[in-house]
Amino acid sequence: MTSSAKVSALDKLRADSSYLEELKRKSEKERIRRKGAAKKQKDEANQKRLQKEKEAKLEQERLRERQRRQAKVSVEITMSLKKVIDHLTELKETVAFDAIYKKLGCKGSKAKLLELLKKSTFVEVQEEAKPILVKYKSKYDVKNETELLNFMHGLWSKPVNTDAEHGALAEDIVESYRGCAKDVERLVSQGKFYQIANMKTQQVRLFYPDSTTSEAPLDPQLLSLWNEKKVSADELDGKLRDAGIAPATRVFKWRALLSKKVAVKKVEKKRRMNYRNVTNIHMPELFQQAQPAALN
Repeated sequence: MTSSAKVSALDKLRADSSYLEELKRKSEKERIRRKGAAKKQKDEANQKRLQKEKEAKLEQERLRERQRRQAKVSVEITMSLKKVIDHLTELKETVAFDAIYKKLGCKGSKAKLLELLKKSTFVEVQEEAKPILVKYKSKYDVKNETELLNFMHGLWSKPVNTDAEHGALAEDIVESYRGCAKDVERLVSQGKFYQIANMKTQQVRLFYPDSTTSEAPLDPQLLSLWNEKKVSADELDGKLRDAGIAPATRVFKWRALLSKKVAVKKVEKKRRMNYRNVTNIHMPELFQQAQPAALN
């Protein structure tokens, strides 16, 4: 190879080396750029994640604070509602809502409290009045003793053999107006009301006696004669129908149970174990010697 050829080959080799170095520098530069871009992207992603976690934490704190406020308001409104209902139940008079709110020291929103009072079955709200009036609403619209007597007489005068009730619960009656409990107690003692207690439910019902009949003491001889007279069930039902009274439905299951013989449960006797001395008679050579009195 000539010297000129060698020089050209060397130059070519150097050119190739320079090209390779340039490629390496560019490659390293690109790698550094990509690494920086990846790090920047990762940092931005972490920043967004931290921002979202911070916002979620703040939202949870706001939600808990809102729930605490609502719970506080709910308790205050509930306590205020109980105060108002208890006061109206005892007072039994129409009063201004604003005055009773201030007098009882109620807390919470007036509008919310008034809304709950409207939904209550124990309170009557008169919104058309200025200021707004509230009063205890009893089950029966009875305001004094005269109306009480008329109301109970109206229950008594309803036709029989209907679903209409001919009496009323004492606890519903005594809540009608202030002092009604004392009036009921006095009317019962005077015989103008009958008071009957249910042994199962322990509820007391009031009934209006038949005012069309004259009151007279019951003759003991008449009572003994009534008890001596025996009437069959069929005859009694016929008499009741003739008088326009529907007989009560009779239940025959107890009679059927009485007619059946009660089966006596047999108790199995315990087996009695009789212990005997048993020997192996087919092996007599084992019992030729003296036997021990007890086994260890």
